[in-house]
Amino acid sequence: MKTVRLQSNVVVEIIPDYALPVAQWYGEAFAAQCVEAPDEVEQGWVYDGENFTCPALDLSALRATKLSELSAACNAAIVAGCDVTLSTTTGHISLTDEDQINLTTAVGAVQQGAAGYPYHLDGQLCAIYPAADIIAMGEAATAHKLYHTTYCNHLFAWVRRCDTFEGVSAITYGSTLPADLAANMTAILEAASNA
Repeated sequence: MKTVRLQSNVVVEIIPDYALPVAQWYGEAFAAQCVEAPDEVEQGWVYDGENFTCPALDLSALRATKLSELSAACNAAIVAGCDVTLSTTTGHISLTDEDQINLTTAVGAVQQGAAGYPYHLDGQLCAIYPAADIIAMGEAATAHKLYHTTYCNHLFAWVRRCDTFEGVSAITYGSTLPADLAANMTAILEAASNA
């Protein structure tokens, strides 16, 4: 058991053992606000005069927090970029917004007939890459971004349909999707790769 202080029947303070008896340390008026409670009771719990109950948590607020967390993780995964295999080398490209704009410009130039275009792999000096390599970088970036945005969209759907606090809390970026969502994601990615 522990001693708690109530305010409007809500636990607002857990009294530490060293401050007992309460009346001796804090006075009678303060002690009148205190009751004995089971060890599991925490701040915020409600007391009805006989029993303590954990307050109803707001599932919609938890969902909103989880969606924001997943969105940030998705963005970080996209910006981190992807590995690319080119005609004479391999490397990594980051995909910040600026990187995506630069790569889109490079792909557009070679699609309009340029034989090559200046670009750089992460940590490398800028070089003129042949059109085929620019296209390969563009395709790798597109596939990388499509995978993460599609995965995140499916995580969002999972969070929105989940009806328990434990279920929503357990969903993280990297979680294995439920079978129906995984099948839908696979179908979308396959359709996109065949387009």
